[in-house]
Amino acid sequence: AVDYDRGGEWSGRSLMCTRDREFTIRGVEDCLARGYDRNGFFEVDTGEQKSWTIQLTDPGRAGP
Repeated sequence: AVDYDRGGEWSGRSLMCTRDREFTIRGVEDCLARGYDRNGFFEVDTGEQKSWTIQLTDPGRAGP
């Protein structure tokens, strides 16, 4: 996720191939050579939950 208004992003160490539009990409190797972007993601362990939500918040900013 990227905050284009205030700057900043949420990313992680797990690198995956991405594209700016809808996509299906097989594999995580050689992203740039295959014409894709490469971005970092972080893993969220949801256990055995079938439905879940994660809130991306700025720890320096108070809620509503």
